[in-house]
Amino acid sequence: MDTSKLQIEKLSDENITFTEIFDCGDPDLNEFLKDDALKHQKERIAVTYLCFYENGLVGYFSWLTDAIEIKGEDKRVFKKIGMNYKTYPAIKLARLAVDKTYAKSGVGSYLLKGMLEDVFSLSEQIGCRYVTVDAYQDACEFYKKHKFDYVVLSHVLEHVKNPEELLKNIRNIMNREGKLVLIIPQERIRGDTTLLHIVYNLIRLRFENPHITKIDYNLCENMLSKNGFKISYFRYINLFFPFFTKKKTLYSWSLILLGELK
Repeated sequence: MDTSKLQIEKLSDENITFTEIFDCGDPDLNEFLKDDALKHQKERIAVTYLCFYENGLVGYFSWLTDAIEIKGEDKRVFKKIGMNYKTYPAIKLARLAVDKTYAKSGVGSYLLKGMLEDVFSLSEQIGCRYVTVDAYQDACEFYKKHKFDYVVLSHVLEHVKNPEELLKNIRNIMNREGKLVLIIPQERIRGDTTLLHIVYNLIRLRFENPHITKIDYNLCENMLSKNGFKISYFRYINLFFPFFTKKKTLYSWSLILLGELK
């Protein structure tokens, strides 16, 4: 496809009729475009842009404002990579879809590239530091072609059946100078439960742990190394003073690691 012939138009009452025959193969993305996109736009929730090729609708994307909020124990490790604020403004790519007739023709990459260029231009006028993505699971292969500067897994790795496979996939979507932030709970009996859940479990003498894999520093270091990462920083977050240590204690709450590509 000659991408120079692609044209982008903001969704409007005049071009909404083109959405009726659009089919990307995903019912949710199709229905959003046909039933909700214009309504959300008029309500100033999200704005949608259509992509045309030879007078036919071939794709669209929808974006809105977003924010990355850094809380609690995450703050310390994020400071190590120069992120000192509690909240960072961002633009979210909420939806991106290409008509299945034009799948793998370059339309998706064209839309993503154009959207990122617009965000960069917009960031010169208003504060906007990052772009976030609501990506469908089956869209991961597409985003692997477009590298990321930061990947954050906060209380995620221990819930995955194959954490090494996840780390391998993450490596493939990171820039050469990218950073991987891992936050892993260290109290197995606690899991991800709240204080209320702990009290409830004490009363009934039954402890449920939602974690699939028990991950300590040595296992994490081994998995990272096997998948092309090295640890450049780590700390244990403790329930009592001292709150940050290099050694695990009986009251260590979480382990924070900063990984870089070898």
